[in-house]
Amino acid sequence: MKKWTVVFLLFSLTACFGGVSDPSRFYTLSPVVQTPVSEKMTASVGIDRVQISRYLDRPQIITQSAETTEIKVSETNRWIEPLSNLVQRILAEDLANALPNAQVKMKTQGREDFSYVLSVDIVKMDTLLGNQASLEAWFLIQNHAGQVIYRQKVSESMPVSSSFDDLAKAQSELLGRLADRIARQIVRLSAKG
Repeated sequence: MKKWTVVFLLFSLTACFGGVSDPSRFYTLSPVVQTPVSEKMTASVGIDRVQISRYLDRPQIITQSAETTEIKVSETNRWIEPLSNLVQRILAEDLANALPNAQVKMKTQGREDFSYVLSVDIVKMDTLLGNQASLEAWFLIQNHAGQVIYRQKVSESMPVSSSFDDLAKAQSELLGRLADRIARQIVRLSAKG
């Protein structure tokens, strides 16, 4: 009899302290650039770094409240990998799709020689669920000698529904737009010589 009493007490305590929590859902970003900006350009592009604001660079997906300045951190909706790595990988894939005959890769060593070196700072990557997703970033292009030859701020936004799946799709689209702008600028710089 004592054995069943102990089992019952343990089961009751488990129920009192929260029971079973909701399962986590994991999301990823996807490359969206399908149409090449230029098939003629054969220059090499090294992606030096993609930096993301610290409040965003976490496994949990961050959203904002439309009514207040509150930031919401979802414990059950998460990125499949660290957001900085995910954004860097997707941006590289989008750029490679936009410039199919160029060599686009991550710069891993200081002595690698590229025609152009790209740095990106993601300042904001915000989403108001059921309202809009927005992306604000600076990109910087250096020539092979390390001189800054172009710098631009990009702000993009688009409507988004209230689902986290649509949030990931919208942010993928916004990163694709950023990659398209960067690719077009690299083509212009390349044409100048």
